[in-house]
Amino acid sequence: GQPLHHAARDYGLPFDDMIVGMMKAADASGRMAEILHQLADLLERSVELRRELVGATVYPMIVAGLIVVSSVILITFVLPRIMEPIIANGRELPIPTKILLGIASFVRSWWLGIAAAVIAGVYAWRSWIRVPDNRFRLDGWLLRLPLVGRLLRDVAVARFTRTLGTLVSAGMPILGALRIVRDTLGNTVLMRAIDQVQDKVTTGQSLADPLERCGHFPALLVQIVNIGERSGRLEPMLMHAAGAFDRQVTNSIKIFT
Repeated sequence: GQPLHHAARDYGLPFDDMIVGMMKAADASGRMAEILHQLADLLERSVELRRELVGATVYPMIVAGLIVVSSVILITFVLPRIMEPIIANGRELPIPTKILLGIASFVRSWWLGIAAAVIAGVYAWRSWIRVPDNRFRLDGWLLRLPLVGRLLRDVAVARFTRTLGTLVSAGMPILGALRIVRDTLGNTVLMRAIDQVQDKVTTGQSLADPLERCGHFPALLVQIVNIGERSGRLEPMLMHAAGAFDRQVTNSIKIFT
């Protein structure tokens, strides 16, 4: 006899706060079928976006990995064998060649230590990134990168627009929707910006003004939110804008790849 959102909340994952919140709004409004369709569309688009991002990053990572592996093989195994006859003749080698041969000799002699150092570096990096302030610095630096920063920002804006539009259209209050949207952005700098926006909205300000002042969201989104609030059509305008930002994400992914 419990409501659906209570049962989903008690069950746990995969029913997260966003799904439970939309089910609660559906129970309160009596629009269960319509809101669940909206939720399904939102989750389906999130999966598609995640697949696009994975597809865009896998290829560069494979290329970078092949470059590293091939460089190690060439420097440590191929180059020394090629240079053996030249060294045996007693010819003077150029400085860059001497440096490469020194690197090859070092890698062959200390490969166990290098492997241990790499493992220790990965562990230290994962420990460092768990500190909230360090993660905040890293996310800020990523947003300032030429191609990666634009891609991350476009993905976050697309998620923000579509998720907020879906939650508000389901009847959820704007403050509760902002709390849920905050956790979907995946960047602590943008998450803290949404915290500031939420604080301003709590004091009675409109949504567009703090979005503009935080400086992390595009002017187009601010204008759409401003017009939607003034006209009383915030939900349909956000959903319409979500399609435009999704296309922008697709273009950014192509440019990045």
